[in-house]
Amino acid sequence: MSRAANDDRAEHGRHRAILEAWTDKRLSSSIAVMELLLATGDAARASAIIEQQAKSEGTARYDALVQLLRDHREGCDRAVAIALRFDGALAPNGVAERVAWTKERFDEAVATSEEASVALYSLGDADLLRAATDEVVRAMLGWELLGRGKDVLEIGCGIGRFQIALSPHVRTAVGIDVSSKMIGVARRRAAGLANVRFEVCSGLDLAGFQDDVFDLVHAVDSMPYLVEAGLELVAAHFREVARVLRREGEFVMCGFSYRGDLSQDRADVRRLSRDYGFDVVFDGVSPYELWNGHVFRLRRCTPKGPARSMLSHR
Repeated sequence: MSRAANDDRAEHGRHRAILEAWTDKRLSSSIAVMELLLATGDAARASAIIEQQAKSEGTARYDALVQLLRDHREGCDRAVAIALRFDGALAPNGVAERVAWTKERFDEAVATSEEASVALYSLGDADLLRAATDEVVRAMLGWELLGRGKDVLEIGCGIGRFQIALSPHVRTAVGIDVSSKMIGVARRRAAGLANVRFEVCSGLDLAGFQDDVFDLVHAVDSMPYLVEAGLELVAAHFREVARVLRREGEFVMCGFSYRGDLSQDRADVRRLSRDYGFDVVFDGVSPYELWNGHVFRLRRCTPKGPARSMLSHR
């Protein structure tokens, strides 16, 4: 068998695996569409694959996926364009260089589609993004992470969707991001919310914040970009999160990496938790229906020691 034939078979297998995961309810419809878009790089081709699979099985069960693609064709095209900005460009080596490169990509992405820039699986649809956001917030409420007397920081806040959704449930909701254009969008969207604040950050640390000022730090699908820049940067953020959290404050990461290796993610999170004084409460659980991210929930458990950052703070 030729190499091309082997590649075609492998590609077909990936497509089939996505559709099987959707059929088994391991992927939501929007995630399945997104996965096919990422695999094919083309909305028309993704639709053709679904239709071909439906024809071969003689079933109408894929009609919902085909309709989702049709209803969101422009959004799908925008999502593909955003994905190609990350996958189609050569990322530099070096932590600072990688952070700067990521900033540029997100500055471009938010100009293409505000919704898709923070969640490709929203397909550029504000309602789909709101539903996924609300699902995460409901989980936080169920885990008793929120409260009117609590102060919350998000690393990599994007367009501010969580600060807006969390504002009725917390004392303050602060979001930081390396992308100044995303922060500009976030400020516009959250205008009028007195307990919401956004800041452009360096992406290297949390130097803009004093010690012991937050009850919860969370990162929704932003840790993977730190992992891609190097575990040294991830460790710096673990150290910084431990610094800014109050005693028994919590660090929640919804998604740790894009490596596709949950066992390695768990091993890295456990090691970093030991190094920086966290107890692991959730070890990569998958509690959502609309999103397939794995949640790591950590609780600060030890007094702050000499290994903590000695950065100056304003």
